[in-house]
Amino acid sequence: MLKLEAIEDAEVSVETNVAPGTELDIRVRNAPGTSPSFISNDRDVVVDVDGIVTGVFDFSSQSPDDEFEASVRQASFELEEDGVFIESEPVDDEDDVVDDEDDAVDDEDDVVDDEDDVVDDEDDSEDVDDETPGFGALVALVALLGAALLAARRQN
Repeated sequence: MLKLEAIEDAEVSVETNVAPGTELDIRVRNAPGTSPSFISNDRDVVVDVDGIVTGVFDFSSQSPDDEFEASVRQASFELEEDGVFIESEPVDDEDDVVDDEDDAVDDEDDVVDDEDDVVDDEDDSEDVDDETPGFGALVALVALLGAALLAARRQN
């Protein structure tokens, strides 16, 4: 089951084996028999050179636990996946603390060391894991849609 955050400017990305430049439609609508009723379309989104197609939607009026159906469509096929909206991840504001205490300033002259220092130009960057919680379901949808698109393409 696909899980999407109920936020404005939510991106739904699908990996496909359809040729780059192909136009597809992505549609998200309420699940049959559920309310509130809604339908959102991002029409004529184009598959990029990496086989990814992305639609942008405003789900800010949806509530957590609202159920939906997502579909990727073209004239010759339509693939659907059920899903549910989840709460958006809270933003951590702890890093925004301001220190308003007066710091003592040392105005005494310090000795300056003019010796040449050795500079280490090696890259000390660390690997950062950019994975967003809840993204696993989207990847599963992408894989399912990619397999179905491949099957539809091979039948033609």
